[in-house]
Amino acid sequence: MGTIDTSAFDAHDQRVHAWLEGHLGKVQAFVRQARWRPAWEVDVQTPAGLESLIVRGRRGVDYVGPMSLRQEMEVHRILERHGVPAPKVRGLIEEPLAIVMERLRGQISLSTAVSDQARAAIREQYVQALVKLHSIDIEEFRAAGLTIPETPRETTLNLYSLCERLYRKKKRKPFAVVEFVCEWVRRNVPAHRTRRAFVTGDSGQFLFDGHQLTGLIDFELGYIGDPISEFAGMRIRDPSEPIDNIDGLVERYAQLTGDRADKFSLEYHTAAFANCTPLLMSSFAQDPGPEDDYVTYLSFCLGTSRWTMTSIASAIGIELPAIADPLERPLNYGGGYARLFQGIATMSESGPDDAPGFSRQRMECLGLYLDRWNRYGPDIVAADLDGASELLGKRQTDSEAAEWALEALIPQASPDHDERFLRYFHGWLERRNFLLRGCGPSAMLVDQKMQPVKGLSTI
Repeated sequence: MGTIDTSAFDAHDQRVHAWLEGHLGKVQAFVRQARWRPAWEVDVQTPAGLESLIVRGRRGVDYVGPMSLRQEMEVHRILERHGVPAPKVRGLIEEPLAIVMERLRGQISLSTAVSDQARAAIREQYVQALVKLHSIDIEEFRAAGLTIPETPRETTLNLYSLCERLYRKKKRKPFAVVEFVCEWVRRNVPAHRTRRAFVTGDSGQFLFDGHQLTGLIDFELGYIGDPISEFAGMRIRDPSEPIDNIDGLVERYAQLTGDRADKFSLEYHTAAFANCTPLLMSSFAQDPGPEDDYVTYLSFCLGTSRWTMTSIASAIGIELPAIADPLERPLNYGGGYARLFQGIATMSESGPDDAPGFSRQRMECLGLYLDRWNRYGPDIVAADLDGASELLGKRQTDSEAAEWALEALIPQASPDHDERFLRYFHGWLERRNFLLRGCGPSAMLVDQKMQPVKGLSTI
């Protein structure tokens, strides 16, 4: 057996490698993934044979999510006890805090399935897995430290309220569209929905191999809530990892459980869940650290916020208009950005997680974004201020002050004003979506749309 050269490893790599060799066996392969959440793909020779594992760390010391890594580990163990297909846990590393678990075979995204028959088989297995998951007694999750809501309103708002509380603890700057969605979500809870179950939250995540589903993955946003919220999560996941015909999955789930989703409730949960992304990630987009991929976090926050507008508009029955592209009115000389790109091109790779050039890629995408702000920013700010002035009834001249003023107005306004707010924030978000076009691989969700809700009852 060969020995892995650890001399170029950073401190986290060293500790992970040492833990694996001290607790499981000889490490045969060790690859750190280049991404915003630390993770390592490893092969370890254990007494039972060669095991392929994934070491899953937390997003960062400043990130606080609804579920701790320890709770996430306990969720995996509960699922294993009940035969729900998911990675089996092999241990917990304390520093850096990370779960060591089975690395399932297979791939993501049904768009890569080998055939239509395979795709249909995997979709059926996925719904069956959700039905089994939702049948687990929720008291088992209480023992894992998860909050068990008591009333239908508490059940519906369980994740969303927690994300809002986490957001408010770190909030330093205005983000008025998020405040509008929070207010709308609190005012429009579907009172007729009473089921409770453990739901994955960020659903639609699974691996498959050929015609076989190998397991559900990623439960960091899991919680006790309304089971039909799974289909809202699928709508958010689908643009990047196509699931196909979510309405068909809703119908099959209803056949198996008797629980049939209605249009308003599904649009409601879509808006509320999409809003969890800026609630949890906006601090990275507004005040990023040196290692944060600013453009990625920004595009996640803006892209999912665009989808909240789509779902609320559908829920209340209005059409959102097309928004004209901003005009190019450069703020400053563009030659500086050309020089910036020249400098980025000469950057050397830095760190063992640059696989390859992850740090340089982030800087290139950031430079492209700043260049577009220089070119289109003045027109965007002018349009923002015009719209805010109309809503506030007073001429606004400062963007941040206008956004704080909108945040103060939102909870005081009657529901009759929802459509005016919705149209304003739709334009605000579409202009920022325009800015992210052409900003490289870090700019995700740009121009992407969700599957519409069709064929569901209205209640």
